Order: sequence, then structure tokens, then C-alpha cells
Amino acid sequence: MAKKNDTFFFDNYRACADRSCKAAEFLANIMSSFNPGEIRRKLDEMHAIEQSADELRHQMSDALVKAFITPMEREDMGVLSNQLDAVTDYVEGVLHRLYFDNILEIRPDALQMVDTVVRGCKEMRALMDELKEAFLHSDHLQKHVAFLYQAGSMYRVCNELLIFHGCVPMTEGGAFVSLEVEPWEYDLLVRRTLERLNQNTSNSGGMKT
Repeated sequence: MAKKNDTFFFDNYRACADRSCKAAEFLANIMSSFNPGEIRRKLDEMHAIEQSADELRHQMSDALVKAFITPMEREDMGVLSNQLDAVTDYVEGVLHRLYFDNILEIRPDALQMVDTVVRGCKEMRALMDELKEAFLHSDHLQKHVAFLYQAGSMYRVCNELLIFHGCVPMTEGGAFVSLEVEPWEYDLLVRRTLERLNQNTSNSGGMKT
């Protein structure tokens, strides 16, 4: 079963795509019944949609920073969130051009183009729904994710050996990448390792020679 946080990520994507749809439909309505005198007031309404999209992007950024494990590659999820938000920004930008360039009438080919934008945004929203369904109902993927939650850790003690996670940073020459840690962090790591070592020793009936 998917974690609650997993559904947040996909619901956020869907909500961002929905903001793009609202912005595109709002622009299409303005252009189909175009009134230059109303554009200034419409800018505020469009900006409110854009601001709500920005808030969703900020929520996603905060969640990605705090999440221990993400449903997909963390960097890719951030890129997707930014791109979804950018669609709404671009739609708002069109309305800005109509206002600042003092457009007085809309040509038929412009109406065809904005209709294409609306249809594209709806397809994007449908794709976000498919993405969520594909993740939440993939038995194969859920099996691996559940294993990561259950067995994942940075290190473990086995046969009196301290074994680190396989994804340890290394140089191109195969040497470990050096890093600096605070004294208290080192002491904590050693103390926890010894505690686990002692526990394993007690469970096995004594030290092995």
C-alpha cells in the first residue's frame, strides 16, 4: 500500500495541472469575447490563479526537502513541479502581452492557438491522473518501495562487522570520498554501532573467535 505522503506528491501534481487548465480556460474566454477595456481587471484574476499555482510548487519543494524516500527520483520530481508551474506562468504571460501591447482585436488564428493550449492543458492534467494511478496500483513497484521502507538503512552490523549502505560516495579512482563530521556525530555513530554489536553478541551467546 502506498504511504500517505506518496499520494500528496501526486495530488499536488494534479492540482498544479488543474491550475494550468483554469488559467488556459480563463484566457480563452477573454479572447473569445474580447474587450480591451476589461483586460486590466482580468489581470488580477489571472494573477490569483498563478499565485495559487506558486503556492502548490512551494509546498512540493518543502515536501521534497523533508521526505526521506520519494516515490520517484527527487530531482526529477522537482523539475516536473517547476515545469507544471511554468505552464501557468506562460499562460499569464500571454494576457500580459495583450494588455501591455495594447491589443485591440483578436485574430481567428489566435483563437485556434488558445484552443490548442486549453486542450494541451487538459491532456496534461489527465496525464497526472495516469501517473498517480500507475504508481499507486503497480504491484511490482509497491513491492520494491515497501522493501525500502522496511529494510532500508545507512548501516548495519553483521558478523561483528560494520557494513555501510552500498551507495557510499566514491572518487573516480575507487577511493572513499572524505567528509567532515562533528565530534558529537562521530561519537553517536560509534555508540550506536557498539550498542548493536553488543546486542548481536548477546543474542548469539558470546563473541565469535
